[in-house]
Amino acid sequence: MNGVIVSMALAAAAYWAKQTAAGRDLSGNPAVWTVEAFDKSGMAYVHQQHR
Repeated sequence: MNGVIVSMALAAAAYWAKQTAAGRDLSGNPAVWTVEAFDKSGMAYVHQQHR
């Protein structure tokens, strides 16, 4: 479980860094952060492999 949490946290940080570097506003919607973190963490790929 720790690996999932760390992956999601790092992916959320990557979303923040990418948006900040591009000069775009960060979303205030927690759902956007969650989807971005899930997508960038690679968890979607793992989920598909274990179905």
